[in-house]
Amino acid sequence: MAKRRDPKQKEYNPLDDARGRFPIEVDLVRDVIGEPANATPALAAADATATALVPPEAYKESRGVEKLVKYNKFLTTPREKLELERLAARLSGALGVSVKPSQVIRACLIHLLHAEHEIIRHAERQPTVRRPSNTEAIALAEFDQVIAEILSAAFRDAGPIRPKR
Repeated sequence: MAKRRDPKQKEYNPLDDARGRFPIEVDLVRDVIGEPANATPALAAADATATALVPPEAYKESRGVEKLVKYNKFLTTPREKLELERLAARLSGALGVSVKPSQVIRACLIHLLHAEHEIIRHAERQPTVRRPSNTEAIALAEFDQVIAEILSAAFRDAGPIRPKR
């Protein structure tokens, strides 16, 4: 059973620091969440809506480069893991610099976001599919193949990513 707080003890406030002395400043919170200091709630909501419609390239330019802090996990077979590492190693050799598998995956994410409109367009044309559980290996491989075909067609229709100049 939880201990009860002494009635004389100050109530816990999660916005205080660990020692309970320095409350977090509103300006610091605003800087972290990225809301402009002079924005009204209506403008902040409009900005959030506009951000969702802005292409990834424009978003990066308007917001600056962000730190890599979020993990994205996905399952692969041991063979797929080795193939991804082999690809990263071959790319490293071709470029003459170290390239990690995570950098290859992030580059793929750039490509996915570039072709997002086409991906959705091709997916909407696709007959209804069922997503199998991770224990159904054959059905899962077939599902992955359907997605790969949608992505392939979408990448072709989206065209190349233009170099920044």
